[in-house]
Amino acid sequence: MSHIVFIDANQYLGLCGLASGKKLLRLLEDQKQHIFIPKQVVNEVQRNKLGKFETFIDEELKKVQSNTPNVPDHLFGIDDTKLAEHRNTLEGVKKVGTSLREHANEVLKKISQSTGHTSVFLKGLFDHCIEATKEELDCARMRRERGNPPGYFRDSVGDQICWEQLLSHVRKDKSAHIWIISGDGDYLTKARKNVWLLNPFLTNELLEVGITHEQIHCYGNISDGLTAFGKAIDVSAEKLPDENEQKQIEKEIANFEANTAPSSVFSDILRDRQTTPVGRWFLDQQDQRLPVTFRNRFVRAIFDQPSAQPPWQPPSSNKPKADEPKDDENSS
Repeated sequence: MSHIVFIDANQYLGLCGLASGKKLLRLLEDQKQHIFIPKQVVNEVQRNKLGKFETFIDEELKKVQSNTPNVPDHLFGIDDTKLAEHRNTLEGVKKVGTSLREHANEVLKKISQSTGHTSVFLKGLFDHCIEATKEELDCARMRRERGNPPGYFRDSVGDQICWEQLLSHVRKDKSAHIWIISGDGDYLTKARKNVWLLNPFLTNELLEVGITHEQIHCYGNISDGLTAFGKAIDVSAEKLPDENEQKQIEKEIANFEANTAPSSVFSDILRDRQTTPVGRWFLDQQDQRLPVTFRNRFVRAIFDQPSAQPPWQPPSSNKPKADEPKDDENSS
């Protein structure tokens, strides 16, 4: 029985945030003959790995800094000796944070040069990537123009290229089991815990190629997907993450994604060019104000500009609606 494993770029990027992923990386290495890697995936990882990791490590170091409060001597009734001990401890934590930031800068330099541990590992894996043909590129552009998944009409053509290449690869081996590992809603939808379903349009395309429903396996993260794949091909249990290791890996990946991904509202705004930014709020096509929840400093740096924007007014009226929150500068 043959297998084709497709892993999208964001799943590879998530490996940058792993501290407990040795077995996962070893499994990737051991089974690389089954892993289908379009050159587009490699390009996306190369473009984004430095920025993703920089954002991630910055958010993690903020947690260290946020846990070093001042200790007021007049509130807790602490004697001078104990107060000095607490302050010395907090000072030590601050020094650890400084040391970690210096080390992080060295790690970032290695990532920039592709000499870090994960970069070197991925290079060995990515050496077998496949370039798209002219026909596949043309089909990908047509797919985007028609608005068919994966990807969005206004986005780059990257997701479409990957899918067209995967379809071409599957046509060569219609008996293969297809493993799709992606957290991207363009590909998969989470039905319930650990159950992910492929977009119906993409499912129909695989069926048209000659693949059956039983040959399609979908997973929303690389830990679940590779572990299930390993079991399916009878990889020995000691080479697979156990239940506790798998939970830790999933926790680390989720933390990495939370620290490096913009909010869902902001993602929708980026995808919908008809949405107009107005200060720290956004105006949609129905003239409704949409609050934005920020998850990382890149988004905040662009949009969280206190008092830099005039008070919001809907274009159809010079008077704000009664239930609109006022800007800080006009609330007093």
